[in-house]
Amino acid sequence: MGRTTKSLGSTLDANGCQGRPLFLDEYNIYWTWDVVDPAKPMATIRGAVFDALVLIETATKRSVAGTSAWNEMDNVYGKMSNSFEMRPAGYVYHVFIRFLQGEMAHATSSLGELVTAFAVSSEFHHGVLLVN
Repeated sequence: MGRTTKSLGSTLDANGCQGRPLFLDEYNIYWTWDVVDPAKPMATIRGAVFDALVLIETATKRSVAGTSAWNEMDNVYGKMSNSFEMRPAGYVYHVFIRFLQGEMAHATSSLGELVTAFAVSSEFHHGVLLVN
């Protein structure tokens, strides 16, 4: 997703759209119209890791102005169930919204691609997220 948004951003910039905000809308790791299947990762920890990596990559590769994952609430794929039970990916969004506000700060991991580090800093707080 990071490479894709960076490529799209470069294309827009090359065609006179420099400085225009770029939004990534309705991305997901997997979907189908089948009934609930535990092997489908959107509502699992695998979906949460995917969402965290997408948020980090789109922010760091092209400073995407906003993202909107598909889908926020239902009994199959949503970040929450219809009874408002938070699923793993819902917590990812909660952490980003609640704790990762501010300017992006430099963060690296000595474990290479096994752990992705993301950090923010503001006058009031610092936040670090590790994804493995």
